[in-house]
Amino acid sequence: MQLKIALGLRNFVKTFHTYIKRYHQFVPERLYGEWGDEVEKYVGAESKLYIIAKTKRHDWIPTSFAIGDDYKIAGKLRVGNRKKKVTLDIAEYWYSNEKFRSRFTSKEEMASEIMKLSFHGKPARGSSKKHYRSQSRVLVEKSDRKALVIECEMLRNLTQGDTVELALSIYQSMNFFDLAIEPLEIVYIGSSVKGAFGRVHGHDRWGEIQAEKKDDEDIVVYFAEVEASAVAQTSVSGLPIIVTAHDGLELVDRVTISEMALINYFKPHYNWHHKYRDIQESERVKRAVAVMGYNRIVAELSLEHQLGKLETDAQPYQRVHVAQFDL
Repeated sequence: MQLKIALGLRNFVKTFHTYIKRYHQFVPERLYGEWGDEVEKYVGAESKLYIIAKTKRHDWIPTSFAIGDDYKIAGKLRVGNRKKKVTLDIAEYWYSNEKFRSRFTSKEEMASEIMKLSFHGKPARGSSKKHYRSQSRVLVEKSDRKALVIECEMLRNLTQGDTVELALSIYQSMNFFDLAIEPLEIVYIGSSVKGAFGRVHGHDRWGEIQAEKKDDEDIVVYFAEVEASAVAQTSVSGLPIIVTAHDGLELVDRVTISEMALINYFKPHYNWHHKYRDIQESERVKRAVAVMGYNRIVAELSLEHQLGKLETDAQPYQRVHVAQFDL
């Protein structure tokens, strides 16, 4: 056991530690049709774990939106049976691009530079903010409850007139614009070493999940990249020592054990395998983890932004979920 030899110690805890490195989320409708290929490319082959969650239904109300001051648009969205006012900062949206952050010191500077040249067919007059407001509009006829479409003058200038329509997906916007949302309930956790998108795309539980979804609920699918490491912990003369190293597991074992641990911890409604079993007695855990000298498994779930707020009846929401199993 390399960590033990390196430390020269006999008694310490060696943990197989797994966590989510990166995630993307989409509503099921975006996985099919004209959006499917684009979403698959965006998700990528590195996403091996997937989570299906449900939340109160969130809908844009396109007719309520209007272009306001300071490159912002304001309107309402419907959450279940309630309406909620929201403001979306389009300058901040574009300034999140690393290319712009490296070039400009602020979103205001970036927006002003982009708006100096108009490709609308009219020269820019007055302030950049006023020009943006006068030449941009909400395309109500092209919007729906899940996508708010804007004729964006900033986008027109960036593409020299080739593209003018900016489509804002509601759940991506919840994250990006930090629109408050109640915790989502995890209803299923799964994995596929070949790639989570292909597995979810043809999932055999969709019929049941969709049939039991209430009218005031939405389904959100998360695609996640799993990272893992070996963590050795001990102490010498009362001083803690922690050493990390490569976990040494095969990809299929790393992903599957992460899935098993999270299912056992969250106990999602539609999962059956690994939900109530003692995963310490799993043949895979014995073969891939215990034999390598690990005496603990820790699967951590800590996702950023509003859609990172996940829970189940078994595990209410907390900022960091830690599933720990001693071997």
